[in-house]
Amino acid sequence: MTTERTLAALVDTFAPGGDGLPSASALGIHTRILEEVRALGRPALERELGLLLGAFDSPAANLALAGRPVRFSALDQAGREAYLRRDRKSTRLNSSHRT
Repeated sequence: MTTERTLAALVDTFAPGGDGLPSASALGIHTRILEEVRALGRPALERELGLLLGAFDSPAANLALAGRPVRFSALDQAGREAYLRRDRKSTRLNSSHRT
């Protein structure tokens, strides 16, 4: 499932493991997040999370938003970190949040 794969890559970006420690996805953090969202009983929230994660992993969406046709889940650790730093600074992504 794309949602699960993308969320696994996202949580591993923040907690990749190493030095004998497991990654976040190896601990099942991504599946736990999805289970907790489902347990809220709010289908619209589930759909929105699916859309957000789908956009992260869509080459077409990333071409439009970040200028690069790439799947987030296909990037290595350094690539995912750079993607998140670049997207955080992107005027395209942050233009609606300016005050």
